[in-house]
Amino acid sequence: MNGEIFKNILTDNFNEIEYKEHEIEKRVGVIDVLERLSDWRYDNDIAEELDVKVVTIRKLLNELHEFDLVTYRRAKNKETGWYTYIWKRREDKAADYVNEYLNFHLLNLRNNLEHEESNVWLVCSCDRVTLDCAMESNFMCPLCGENYVESKASEKIKKIESDIRNIRDLMKRL
Repeated sequence: MNGEIFKNILTDNFNEIEYKEHEIEKRVGVIDVLERLSDWRYDNDIAEELDVKVVTIRKLLNELHEFDLVTYRRAKNKETGWYTYIWKRREDKAADYVNEYLNFHLLNLRNNLEHEESNVWLVCSCDRVTLDCAMESNFMCPLCGENYVESKASEKIKKIESDIRNIRDLMKRL
């Protein structure tokens, strides 16, 4: 699997976690954390390396765990009774995650394409609506007061078709 594609998808899908520490805004990204998990690591060690609070790292690790991208082991400290967590990236799940992500976006694009092709579109200077919406407002935009005129959806359709081709090509390369 192409690691760069995986990083781009993760960056798109997981927001950086923003937090304030001593009135200073900080951010930590999913890639920063995952790059440190090629082998088993304690969450507090990662937090120390990235100079962030452990709770912030744990929040991100738990989110990644929901998608099966990381795994953990825990051990109980017999003296304190507290659990210690050690984490590792799941290399075997990266390809599955990317495929699910791409299939989801491909489905959305196909639905958008069907919606664009099955409607008549009208525009004014501030909006783009379907024929049904334009009829409800007597072909006059309630926002700017202009009359709607028919629009060709061909540019939007071409863009969606191009995006579909790009995702299919990407999936073939993976």
